[in-house]
Amino acid sequence: YAGRLFAKKGVDVLLRAMGKVVNRLPESRLLIAGDGPDRQRLERLIEQLGIGRHVRLLGHHPREALEQHLAGAWVQAVPSVWEEPFGVVAAEAMMRGTVPVVSDTGGLSEYVTHEVNGLKVAPGNPQPLADALLRLLQDRELAERLGHAARTHALTQLSEERLLCQFGDLYERLLRDRRPAAS
Repeated sequence: YAGRLFAKKGVDVLLRAMGKVVNRLPESRLLIAGDGPDRQRLERLIEQLGIGRHVRLLGHHPREALEQHLAGAWVQAVPSVWEEPFGVVAAEAMMRGTVPVVSDTGGLSEYVTHEVNGLKVAPGNPQPLADALLRLLQDRELAERLGHAARTHALTQLSEERLLCQFGDLYERLLRDRRPAAS
């Protein structure tokens, strides 16, 4: 997980899912990169769930250091419980070839296609999130196939160049549509 630690991001849902994951796969590890107002509450939840040896809170890191931490991850969870307008961390994971497991809401549901370039789960519910994580952690071939498809999609559809072209096209259409008709 990478992002701000506050309620809308669903990190508590991820931690509850992780509790279920480690019951089935005790060697599982969760890295949480980021900081925010919910850090202490999440630390208490980690303790209550008894998953402290499976979860590492990294705090905030500059982009380069963050990429080094996340480079070996098979999966990146984006468990938002609100409608993310875009969800840049999922796109960044896809660029790395990491499988995104995202809440099926907002912008995330627009560019992550279930079982094609990632997995989607119902927001706010730890069980489907745990099931999706377990599925990928127990099936390396599936994780690699979805990760490859995620990277291909990100490079062709979500690159900065592509997004800038799309914005340029949109602005041109808006300007063209605003011009008064010739009389």
